Amino acid sequence: MNLNQLFKLVRDLQDMKQTDLARELGLTSSAISKFEKSRTTLSEDTLKELARRLNLNPEYITGSSSNPFLSEKLIKMYLPEEEFGIKVVFTPILLIAEASQRMEFVTLLPARKFKFMEEIEEGTLLEPNLYAIAVRDQDNNVFLFRRRAPKAYIVGEQGLRIQLQEMSDKKDKHIYFHTRRLTKELFERIMDWDIKREDIEPLFSRRPPLGDLTDSEQKLIASLRERKIDPEKILKNLGRLS
Repeated sequence: MNLNQLFKLVRDLQDMKQTDLARELGLTSSAISKFEKSRTTLSEDTLKELARRLNLNPEYITGSSSNPFLSEKLIKMYLPEEEFGIKVVFTPILLIAEASQRMEFVTLLPARKFKFMEEIEEGTLLEPNLYAIAVRDQDNNVFLFRRRAPKAYIVGEQGLRIQLQEMSDKKDKHIYFHTRRLTKELFERIMDWDIKREDIEPLFSRRPPLGDLTDSEQKLIASLRERKIDPEKILKNLGRLS
């Protein structure tokens, strides 16, 4: 994906208008439109300023960073849709995974409303409805994805998991998967799209990021998880030896 396509995709998924961005930057909406269509170029300074407003990384413009995203705020994006809104496309999530050596992927289930739905889900007769996806990348950017229609659910997430797992295996990435059940309050805030970073961050794991560990420590953690060894038992045994 080239720079023009990236800017257009991210602007659209964040529901930002060309006219609003043009006004903020002192440009014409035509200039932004032509840039997105690869019909004209913008100066490096203008691109960096535009990137900041789109939660993109200005250093990505110059090639100083491989991560296209950078923001201290929650980056909220709608998932692209194809085939008249029936098929959901996970392009932005795959883009984040490609740029990150480690990533947390959290599927968010809606608040429970009906007891019979709980029984169906627990009986595994149906897959639970997925409402949103939260992602945290290696640079601590936090993303939230949902469909444009507030009451629409996400389908096809299992296919995305398979793609991410294959990417993790082939490129030696660390991608961690979690599932969380939203509270009624948080579910409604995501539905209203009135949600902030501090609301989403507690949904991720609290363990230290892998980047703070040595290669040997990372391999040890991976080995423990693969063999399903309880670290607490090892710690107790070490305590007896000391």
